[in-house]
Amino acid sequence: MMNNKGQIFLKHFSYNTLSTLVAMLIQVLTILVVAKQIETETFGYWQLYIFYASYIGLFHFGWCDGLYLNFGGFKLKDLPRKWIKNNFIKYTIVETSLSFFFFASSFFYLEGPLKLVGISYAITLFLTNIRNYLFSMMQATNQMDLFAQTNLIDRLVYLVFIIGLLTTHHTQLIWLLSVDMIARFISLMYAIYQTRQKLSRISEVVNETVAPQGRVILKSGLQLLFSNLAGGLLIGIVRLMIKSGYNIETFGIVSLVISVSNLVIFFINGVSVVVFPFLKTLKTSDLADIYVPLKRIFTLLTALLLVGYFPLYGIIYIWLPNYRIALPILNVLYPLFLFEGQLSLLATSYLKAYREEKGLFMVNTAMLFVVSLVSYVSVFFFHSLSLTFGTLLMVYMLRLWLCEYLLKNHLTTNPFRVNGWQTMMLMVYLLMSVVPNKWLGLLGYIFLLGLSLPYLKREMQQTWQRLKEVSHEAV
Repeated sequence: MMNNKGQIFLKHFSYNTLSTLVAMLIQVLTILVVAKQIETETFGYWQLYIFYASYIGLFHFGWCDGLYLNFGGFKLKDLPRKWIKNNFIKYTIVETSLSFFFFASSFFYLEGPLKLVGISYAITLFLTNIRNYLFSMMQATNQMDLFAQTNLIDRLVYLVFIIGLLTTHHTQLIWLLSVDMIARFISLMYAIYQTRQKLSRISEVVNETVAPQGRVILKSGLQLLFSNLAGGLLIGIVRLMIKSGYNIETFGIVSLVISVSNLVIFFINGVSVVVFPFLKTLKTSDLADIYVPLKRIFTLLTALLLVGYFPLYGIIYIWLPNYRIALPILNVLYPLFLFEGQLSLLATSYLKAYREEKGLFMVNTAMLFVVSLVSYVSVFFFHSLSLTFGTLLMVYMLRLWLCEYLLKNHLTTNPFRVNGWQTMMLMVYLLMSVVPNKWLGLLGYIFLLGLSLPYLKREMQQTWQRLKEVSHEAV
């Protein structure tokens, strides 16, 4: 029978998986429906706002990441609450100042739709980064139910407002941006209220000496922030160059394909926040033993998820004929989640648990340099999006392997043993994805995947046995 720690992990994992899945479905439906209802130019500016908003985390300067790293594995009752409160006040002052700066800059120096995007970004920066502080504490102390609820409320409120806009034909850019900010505000208020309620029920006196110094928080957080930023900019720098090298309509069309195909990454990233606090509670020997078993499970799941490319291609082709010109790059964009998801769910969580933030930063920075160089050449000299995104797929693969190389000395089993089968299935998928008849491509991929089932069955039996042993041994 699974012990209490294993049961708690499965509860949090299941809860967060369900809420993230619902949020992902809301996101994909919103993108597909809004793209159908509005002009490509308006859609382009809407996607530009969403793109900029995805990098808002840069402006907490590692503060939230440092909290997450330093308090990971703590229980809520063990937090130095007086220190947390004072730290939160300082953080809020910094974020308010930054938000005002971006608001004023956008108001005085930008024009037209870009001014609206800039002002909305300034407001969103404040709402999102204040919420991120609370999210970091929830994740560090394993309050995954509250984290999942807050995210779910955010997306459900957003969906309700979007439906209201579409049914009343209020599809101007200002309305699309406003409902996103309203949803973030409501979820922030919910997070503040629930956090205050949980802390008020705790009566124990906490030893405030466990509170780290501010510079320790920022130092450790900055390393993780910059490594995450460099990783996130791999596809971000490509989008920036497309914005500069093409018009806003092309940016919007390509962004739609990127957004839809990257929703699997969004889902995996949402699930991965449960992993790090759990890893911090494991013994070092168990931590080293279960990486490869977890990697086997993830590799199988991602091979199955590659099937999703074929119906996604059909949906965009039929539902959004104006966006068909981006379909030739969908087959190389979609499998990015194989490597980005595995990096987020496993490799990055392990590197953080072993405090290898510096190595992660070096890998991401090197890969960012390669992508920047190749993207510049392919966009501005060759004008080839296929070359750009094909290179990006290879960089994502190489980045994962380099991160696993950093982990190799910490693990009891060589993680590269599993990469052969994963690479083979990726090649099979790429071959089947270019078959003109997508039905034949789908059937061919499923057939070839089925041929490997006997090998997978043996591997999964070994994996499940090892995970059960770790669950029983965990204390």
